[in-house]
Amino acid sequence: MTSMIMIMINPHSSFKTLPFLLLLILHQSFALTTDGIRLLSFKYSVLNDPLGVLDTWSYTDATPCSWHGVVCENTCVTGVSLPSSGLTATIPANLGSILHLREVNFSNNSISGSIPLSLYNAPELETLDLSNNLMSGEFEFVGGWRSLRYLNMSGNSLTGKLPQNLAALSNLTVVSLTGNQFSGELPSGFESVEVLDLSKNSITGSLPEKFGSGDLVYFNISHNNLSGEIPPEFAIKVPITATIDLSFNNLKGAIPESDILVNQDEESFAGNPELCGKPLKNLCESSSTSTTGPNSTTFTPAIAGIPQSFPSTPSHNSSNSKSRFKTSTIIGIVVGDIAIVAVLALVFIYIVKKRRGAPSNRHQDEAKASNREYDWGSSEEEHKWLRSWACLMKRRNTGGEDEEEEGEESSQNSSSENSDTESRPPETIKLDNPVSKDVEKRGLVTVDGGEKELELETLLKASAYIFLAPLVRV
Repeated sequence: MTSMIMIMINPHSSFKTLPFLLLLILHQSFALTTDGIRLLSFKYSVLNDPLGVLDTWSYTDATPCSWHGVVCENTCVTGVSLPSSGLTATIPANLGSILHLREVNFSNNSISGSIPLSLYNAPELETLDLSNNLMSGEFEFVGGWRSLRYLNMSGNSLTGKLPQNLAALSNLTVVSLTGNQFSGELPSGFESVEVLDLSKNSITGSLPEKFGSGDLVYFNISHNNLSGEIPPEFAIKVPITATIDLSFNNLKGAIPESDILVNQDEESFAGNPELCGKPLKNLCESSSTSTTGPNSTTFTPAIAGIPQSFPSTPSHNSSNSKSRFKTSTIIGIVVGDIAIVAVLALVFIYIVKKRRGAPSNRHQDEAKASNREYDWGSSEEEHKWLRSWACLMKRRNTGGEDEEEEGEESSQNSSSENSDTESRPPETIKLDNPVSKDVEKRGLVTVDGGEKELELETLLKASAYIFLAPLVRV
């Protein structure tokens, strides 16, 4: 170009035009590249730069590759990364026009406005991180991100429906759109995605049947407005080591007994009050309207608790899981019944032993009472009653003469005994047991030794006492 300028100079012209030509040559030699000019458009949109991260961005530089946060490859800008810089700005409309732009990272700033259309059409863009900003507007023109691998738009105020073609991006591996206001249904697909976080939005509808692939490691769609039942084919291709969080939605029905869902924590399904089945503690009730096949076997609850020896199939696994629960319940009931029976048996044995021991004690008491009752026979008064009874019988046998002799003997004995009784105080029988006291109340007392003759009434009392005492003791 310099040669062309020199050719255009007329050698016969004045040298006054020479300084202008020199400035023209210098401007063409040291001018800022197109990528640098487009980056400067972002600097001019910044309203606040408290950390001065853009102070090195100058139009006097020939290339922006030395600027803070700018990444270049062979003098071509490939990325701009200014995370957590405290910038207050908007994204210029021509930022996506940088031909080889692969990375844009303005996370944790105060970037507002919407995503410019040029950024949707960046053909080589691989990383877009605008998380934790003030971005707004809809999010839809994503079909041009054929090379995008990492997308993080979390912590903004983006609205609108989730674009259906987002799940069709073949190179996309990480997607985080949590903490926005997205609505609509969850797209099916995401066959290449490894991490997908759509939590804390307003996504509605039901879960798609064909979702995820063997590459999925983490899927979080908690705190949304999903409804309906979980399809049996949902996430069937997802490995069992992956984490799936469906908490705090409006899902209902039974959790499918697939390996990936059964192996999740209970917290992954929390906040869905109408959801049941493992791993939740809220087990599903067996449907009363369910039909059984002709070859099916029905069991009573007690027999259903016994593990079956059939081949392992998904339906048998579910029945075994229910039977394990019933087994624990039955064991608790049986143990409780055994404990109750044991207590009743101990009480019965105690009562029987007590009743068997009571007669022996009663016989011992009666024996003691009888011993005390027979003490009266050793007293002198009872001996006199017996002698009087013998005398009475003898008088009846021998006649009147013997009666006179016996009368004299008895009078002599009575007089002698009278003298003895006058010399000592009268003795009375002390009966200790209740039977003797009862007899004493009836008048069966010691005969007065002072009587000279035994009257018939006294003898009858004595005979009655002798015959009735054994009966009372019995």
